[in-house]
Amino acid sequence: MSPFCRLGTAITIAIVGLMPAGAAPHPRQTPMFSARVDSVSLDVSVTRNREPVLNLTAGDFELLDNGVAQQIESIGFDEVPVNVMLALDMSGSVQGTRLEQLRRAATAIFQGLAPGDSGALLGFSERVVVRSGFTADREQLTNALRQPVPGGDTALYDAVYTAMVLGDDQASRPLVIVFSDGADTASFLTPSLVLDAARRLRPAVYAVTTPGVRDDFLNDLVRATGGRRLDVAAIDRLSETFAAVLAESRQRYLIGFTPQGVEPTGWHELTVRIRGRNDVVVSARPGYIAGP
Repeated sequence: MSPFCRLGTAITIAIVGLMPAGAAPHPRQTPMFSARVDSVSLDVSVTRNREPVLNLTAGDFELLDNGVAQQIESIGFDEVPVNVMLALDMSGSVQGTRLEQLRRAATAIFQGLAPGDSGALLGFSERVVVRSGFTADREQLTNALRQPVPGGDTALYDAVYTAMVLGDDQASRPLVIVFSDGADTASFLTPSLVLDAARRLRPAVYAVTTPGVRDDFLNDLVRATGGRRLDVAAIDRLSETFAAVLAESRQRYLIGFTPQGVEPTGWHELTVRIRGRNDVVVSARPGYIAGP
């Protein structure tokens, strides 16, 4: 069982309330706690001058869990399928030309899915609506983008939480891409609660925003999940920005290890380095929470 355990019953009620009326609950939606750590899956980016460093092996990595050296048992690269959840702000400020540019960018990323990949779509304004669950059917995903958009306020925190929980149920490499052009104005979940969930769940979260969005929540979110935040200079740059995120996600290493010599519960701080290399930048989630 993943050490990024699900949150408790109170938050389960929250996510059920976010689902569309009449929608069936996700088959693994109920959170569970783990009293022990079986294995950890860690998504790691290694770059030099902002370019990915390729062809590294398990022996190139040094991994510490709470300061204790760990043995890397598996390592994957671009052969690992990507399961991407798009969480798109469709509030009142994203209408007209902006909405069409957003739909065009989302269509491009779905069309760019490789064999073995899957995609899902979540739209949010003051409500969070799962427009398509995970599927490899590109036509289903693009049709979901054409559904009517109600507009309204922005429930950013609720949307991020929903996207991470649904994305966490996916095997292989879970990726969440969140687009928003403004701060939260409608959520009933708090930033601290959502960030706590982010530390327990597996997806790497990339946040794409327009200039002027100064919500520290998104900065904290991408740090907690080992993702990145990107600002687009103009809305017509969304397509290339989304494509860049998908390409970057394929150039990350997926490392697996079974913690040894550490406590089975509590916060575990992770340190990842490349042996003998001071010229690279290593990005990964800073740790995980194990046990209840």
